[in-house]
Amino acid sequence: MNNNKTVVHLIKSANPDGGGAQRIVHGIKNNSHHKHIIIFSKKNNISINTMSTHPLLIPLKLIKTLIQENVSAVVIHDRPFLALHYIVKLFNKKTVFLCHSIFQNKNLVFKLLNKISYIAVSNSAQKKLISVGIPQEKISVIRNGILPPSYTENFSDFVKETNYIYSSDHQDHINIIYVGRLSTEKGIFTLIESLNSAALNNKEVKLTLIGTPTLKFKSEFENLDRKIKSKIDLTGNIDKPFEHIHNYQPTLIVIPSHYEGFGLVMAEALSAGLKIVATDIEPFREISSSPTITYCQPNSPENLARAIVKSLESKPSIQDAWSESKRIATEFSQKTMYRNYDHYFSET
Repeated sequence: MNNNKTVVHLIKSANPDGGGAQRIVHGIKNNSHHKHIIIFSKKNNISINTMSTHPLLIPLKLIKTLIQENVSAVVIHDRPFLALHYIVKLFNKKTVFLCHSIFQNKNLVFKLLNKISYIAVSNSAQKKLISVGIPQEKISVIRNGILPPSYTENFSDFVKETNYIYSSDHQDHINIIYVGRLSTEKGIFTLIESLNSAALNNKEVKLTLIGTPTLKFKSEFENLDRKIKSKIDLTGNIDKPFEHIHNYQPTLIVIPSHYEGFGLVMAEALSAGLKIVATDIEPFREISSSPTITYCQPNSPENLARAIVKSLESKPSIQDAWSESKRIATEFSQKTMYRNYDHYFSET
């Protein structure tokens, strides 16, 4: 693809402080030799607000862009926009669906769409697409990348930040951190309900939730028991949370997702040197089986509480954490991810 060609991205929300999809699309845009236009439907207080378009006007915005720009590909980031493939097809342009997440019951729609190419953010996502009938030759895998915290550049700084985790006993005073969107599929209420489990009785537990709450979460959170709510601290969204995660002195981080496409928080937590409790789903296993991780079955508060206790009793070394942090930084490099996307669009 020549440098004067354009890639169009269709995404619901383009807030760069949002989830993994939003961070990736802005990273691609800002680290590419090619021109990228982002069309989105959800208004955000961000610098590219002039690109925001009412959902009903998205097709017109797309048509106008296809006419005015030398577009080589249209990348769809959210399933509701897949119907716009037929507009792209009229202009004889390439449609790419970027599969950020593996949904349990929402993948069969792809069988209805011909001549779409796919980018999967993990090998697990690729396998899921193949399982619903997508030919493997139509799928490219570009795994997500992370930017490790600055203190992970040398071992002495890493030890200063993380030593309290691996040198102290945290059996009675447990400081749990959750990072990510506060929504049902992320298992957030499984985590909250685990605080009432028998396994955590007689323990002082604090849960800090870092992330943007959905409307459903806000509504259900208001109805929680006062005793449970007293254990929970809501911080809202924080820029680069893992750069300063140790300011919260977390005992461990819990990632209770029901399903994921990649596991960005998992990779970031490993790079930060944290002990982790996570649901045993394929995208997480693809990233790591480090001794700093305790896995459990998803969607079970009791299993999650027992896994938290098991993690507290585990004794991985700080060297284990350091070695895994360095491996993650190399294997899941942001620079590599952006280079792979740039190469992909150059070949389009």
